[in-house]
Amino acid sequence: MSDIFNEDQAALALATISITWVGWRFVHEKNLSHSKPKSLEHHGAAALGASDVILKGWRQSLTLRDLNDLPWEYSPDILRLRFVELHDRHKTTGRALLALIWKELCLASLFSALFFTAELAAPIGLYSLLEFIRAPEEVTLRPTVWLAAMFIAKVGGSIAQQQSSFQSNRGMIKVKTALTAAIYHRAVSSKALREGFLDPAGAGSSSSHRKSSAGQLSNLISSDVKTITNARVLIMVAFGGAVGCIIGVASLFRLVGWPCLVGLVISFVSTPTTGWIVRRVEAHQAILKDVQDSRISLTSEYLRSIKVIKLFGWEDSVSTLLNEVRAKEQDRLWTVALLSTAITETAYLVPTLSLMCIFALYTRFTDQTLTASVAFATIGLLGVVRDNLLAISTLGIHAPRMFASLGRMDAFLAAATPRETYPEGPLDLKGAVFSRGDSTGFRLRNISVDFVQNGLNIVTGLPLGDMTLVGDSGSALSGGQRARVALARAFYSDSTLLLLDDIFSAVDTKTSVELWNHSFCTNLLEGRTIILATQLSWVIEEGNLVMELENGSVKAIISRSSATRNPRAADRAPGPGHSNKEDVTASHSLESKSPAVTLHGHVQDADCEVNEVDDEVALTSITSRLSFLRYFRYFGGPLSLALSLLTVALYHGTEIATGLWMSSWVDAADLETILNAPLSWLQSVPVGRVINRLSGDLGTLDENIAEPLAEAIGQIFKIVLLAGAMATILPAFIVPTACLSMLGLVIAEVYSRAVVFVKRLTMSTQSPIVTQFSETLEGLAVIRASQHQVKFFTDRLSSSLYASSKAAAAQIDCAQWLKFRVNLIAALIHVLAGILALSQKRLPAGLVAFSLAQASELSSAILRLVFTVNDLNVEMQAFHRVEEYCMLPFEEVAARTGDKQSGGLQPHVPKDWPRTGRVEFRNVTVRYDMNGPDILKDVSVVFDSGKRSAVVGRTGSGKSTLVLTLLGFTHIVSGKVLLDGVDITTVARKRLRQAVSAIPQEATLFQGTVASNMDPTGHVGDHRIQRALDACASIPAMQVKVEHCRSEGLSYSGPLSPSTEVAPGGTNFSHGQRQVLALCRVFVRDAKLVVLDEATASMDPETDAAMQQILIQQVKSAPERGLITIAHRLGSILDYDKVVVLGAGRVLEMGSPQSLGRRRGAFHELALHGGEERLLGCESGLRM
Repeated sequence: MSDIFNEDQAALALATISITWVGWRFVHEKNLSHSKPKSLEHHGAAALGASDVILKGWRQSLTLRDLNDLPWEYSPDILRLRFVELHDRHKTTGRALLALIWKELCLASLFSALFFTAELAAPIGLYSLLEFIRAPEEVTLRPTVWLAAMFIAKVGGSIAQQQSSFQSNRGMIKVKTALTAAIYHRAVSSKALREGFLDPAGAGSSSSHRKSSAGQLSNLISSDVKTITNARVLIMVAFGGAVGCIIGVASLFRLVGWPCLVGLVISFVSTPTTGWIVRRVEAHQAILKDVQDSRISLTSEYLRSIKVIKLFGWEDSVSTLLNEVRAKEQDRLWTVALLSTAITETAYLVPTLSLMCIFALYTRFTDQTLTASVAFATIGLLGVVRDNLLAISTLGIHAPRMFASLGRMDAFLAAATPRETYPEGPLDLKGAVFSRGDSTGFRLRNISVDFVQNGLNIVTGLPLGDMTLVGDSGSALSGGQRARVALARAFYSDSTLLLLDDIFSAVDTKTSVELWNHSFCTNLLEGRTIILATQLSWVIEEGNLVMELENGSVKAIISRSSATRNPRAADRAPGPGHSNKEDVTASHSLESKSPAVTLHGHVQDADCEVNEVDDEVALTSITSRLSFLRYFRYFGGPLSLALSLLTVALYHGTEIATGLWMSSWVDAADLETILNAPLSWLQSVPVGRVINRLSGDLGTLDENIAEPLAEAIGQIFKIVLLAGAMATILPAFIVPTACLSMLGLVIAEVYSRAVVFVKRLTMSTQSPIVTQFSETLEGLAVIRASQHQVKFFTDRLSSSLYASSKAAAAQIDCAQWLKFRVNLIAALIHVLAGILALSQKRLPAGLVAFSLAQASELSSAILRLVFTVNDLNVEMQAFHRVEEYCMLPFEEVAARTGDKQSGGLQPHVPKDWPRTGRVEFRNVTVRYDMNGPDILKDVSVVFDSGKRSAVVGRTGSGKSTLVLTLLGFTHIVSGKVLLDGVDITTVARKRLRQAVSAIPQEATLFQGTVASNMDPTGHVGDHRIQRALDACASIPAMQVKVEHCRSEGLSYSGPLSPSTEVAPGGTNFSHGQRQVLALCRVFVRDAKLVVLDEATASMDPETDAAMQQILIQQVKSAPERGLITIAHRLGSILDYDKVVVLGAGRVLEMGSPQSLGRRRGAFHELALHGGEERLLGCESGLRM
């Protein structure tokens, strides 16, 4: 036995030499790497680059610049073009992707087969060792050889596994980049997608909610692309697992003979059951995707119109609706989880039954003695076969998800048809018919007009300059600034045909004149044909051709080909210095509405996108190592948690005990806090970032955290039991095992510090992609107007995709860095156990066999625990990011801590408050940000009930701020705002907004019905809604029949009723109809105070006049009701009782329109510039 021990010492020396050699290789390559470019072209360079990243992450925070670059073949443009070429050849997404990464797939499959084969070395070596103990004279090879072989097999298997993982993950990075780039390019280059374009043809949606194309595309890139890339595990098991099973069965046959074939038959008998479960999973997975589309569509639609929701105090109702959709999604997730667990359980139980049958047949019918070597080797081999079958069973879980997502990709590529191209030249329409889409009923019909080339054709019926950050969808700019930026974008283009849609409606009259003088009356538009839609009478008089439309047809055409555009100037217009000073001052003070996204000092440099990603990472706090304990809080209570832990303890492989309760609770909390967050935060954070967390991160919670968490808990129980068994038999085994385990923990800790940053970078680089998708879909008309813009936005996305791929590659390489080192430690533990077991002379062969088997299990359990904890730590970043939104302060709390004048909420506000619509501002000074400038300054004004009051002024004068202050969206620094005698800072924000009816400039409708848009709470009866619709029926915009949407996407015309369906965004209504429906909301709410924020600015004079008449009747019928109107068009407020003129945040003058006109002050000046001085009876006119 002493000879054996000496040979085992030699084996241990051999292992030490092997580790030293591997370490020397890494060090040697590191020394040589300084002369190599920072690009990872093979696995060795990737492992080397991971070492640099991990060491740097140990010392400091990581940014995108710290990560290694990728080779040229990972360029998004190259991958997109290659994928499109392959898709055109193979016709399906799946085949195209296989052709795209066939080299990576072949190499990954080969190394996977080697890995699964190396797993068989442990039971085979165990058999040989036990045979030597049983009969040393019959064995030719010494135990040292088998110990060395087992060690080399473990190390070699680890290397093979790393190579397989490297190849498969690199292939999946290519897949993700190619698919995302192709989806984006196809979306911006094709016709507008119909709603529900991913629904099967001829089949209705399983969801009761309509799905917008924007929401479906967001889910496509955030969920479906991830599902396809996560299918890389199929590469490991489809070929490698099968090879491992075949070799394992062959080894069993040599060991026990024909009884193993009976066990194989039992495995085949269970195949139909597994197949049935897989088909059920596939069916439910398709339904799940449909429900997810609905949730993402609804969430995206509500978040992009969050201001309207907050104006009406609808946060709770919207949260309830979203939670109902989420509950349907949870039901499907639960069903899929049950079926997936059934697949796993079947794959686990069948080998156990096979083992029992094999032993029974072997001992009963083969006349063979069941020795320790045969028994434990059979258990080991069957355990390997069982693990391979478990791995193969994941095909039944991941394959349906993958095929469902591939089918959705094919549906998108089929639905995205190329746009028609038309020859260049003069624009001449003959009998043309136009519509917004195939499914819309409203059309412009029989349009015949020869536009004047190089003329003006009219259709009627910032402080940091061009480096200013405009924010998500222009959220950092005012409506007037956004209009001017859009106009400048058209002027900067080299197009000879400009289509301008009502560009003057968002700016005041003086700014309109300045835009006219400095743009339309200069050589800036020389040689261009301009088609302008407008309602301004003095602009109509300047057109070379005027076409009047009515009810979708041409009413009249007036041609004045010889007309020339002349600048307009007022007799008493102030000098340029005064005008510019006021506008710039107002812009500085007013338009920086969001504290997190301001116009001061934020300059966009060449690395803006990198900064955006790094900023999001910086805003995310460090995740605690025990953050999974907070995860347990969402399990549904102590009882659920106790049952889950008990289930895992009884069977460590279960997955059904975790996750779904938590994800449901977290999502509900997330939606509630986001909807109730301050408006400044909602406007400053890109919607794409929020959608990314509610889709990608939430998807991780739904599908990726439960499995590693259950596995980690199970492995902990398993290690405790195995260590106890080993300590009882081999006490000497504990100390060296503990030392090696501590070494593994140190390595894991070094890794964890770096990978936290890398994971956040990986998740944060996805946000700009989702944001660009959502913004692009909103502005497709602008992007498609110029081919150069398509290329610009495609290049911008390519930059984002490359950053995302670089972060994903770094995360994968870091994980492989850890796995290789921990695998070496596990191999050492296994060999050490073999040396100690063989050195014990008094142990019988059975206990030696048991010790070696348990040592093998223990080393594997430690290895799996480290891997699982690593995966869990990485995936918990998703939980942490979602939880961050759960912890957002409610708007009420933020307002209470921000308002210096807040004296606390009144405990009891009367239910009938307010009884009148009287509003009083007493020396009010207002800021959007407590550390920002004053926007309104010492404002004192009274708006009486029973009166109609108007607020006018230049763009940026503070008009909208006054309305937002009244609704509790600003910080009152000093003074008081009283509504019916009550200080609004003492009233809860929701209660305040529910007491006021506001009509914003941009009327917003949500998918659903007219009734749900009037009152999402469902408290108002249909008869009351119908009365409001009837009251507005005389308005010209409502004379056109409304398009009703059917579930299959078609339309039909009919009268407006509470049950009339509303498409996402209200696209089946015209702009005028949406504005009138916003007015109907006022009548349904029956509020005592009505506020119109430039609600009629883009309407034609007839519709505007009709709405004003209805408002007059409402005020007269209820003397306690007050009306405040923010107006640009002075003609609509000349019969008002009171006009307040604002300038640079101060009250310049107030009084009746007639008295202000006679004063020749600020109000008179606005009238002069707007060409409306004749309405005031003024003698001075405009010089043409």
